[in-house]
Amino acid sequence: MDALLLELAAEGLLDDRRAATQRARRWAERGYGRARAEQDLQARGFAEDAIEFALNEWFADEWSNAQRVLSRKFPALARRETRVQAARFLLRRGFAEDVVVALLGDSC
Repeated sequence: MDALLLELAAEGLLDDRRAATQRARRWAERGYGRARAEQDLQARGFAEDAIEFALNEWFADEWSNAQRVLSRKFPALARRETRVQAARFLLRRGFAEDVVVALLGDSC
């Protein structure tokens, strides 16, 4: 089995980086943050270097990703309770706490 895997990798048919990047892209496009994508990639057994490569490809600017998701889900954030809901939503989606606080302020 190992010989087959090595042969496939040598022929370029098995590429952890490419597979991890495709998976990370799906998480990013569906509006999830870096932490959620990283958790999934680790659970699927990707190598750490492949995970880091994929996350850097798709989650280099988590602020912009979070802002895009936030504007779609919560177009009006005037009320405090709406900001609290938005903060919980982003945190559940795997966005970093510092990004959420920067977007929504300390009062949420």
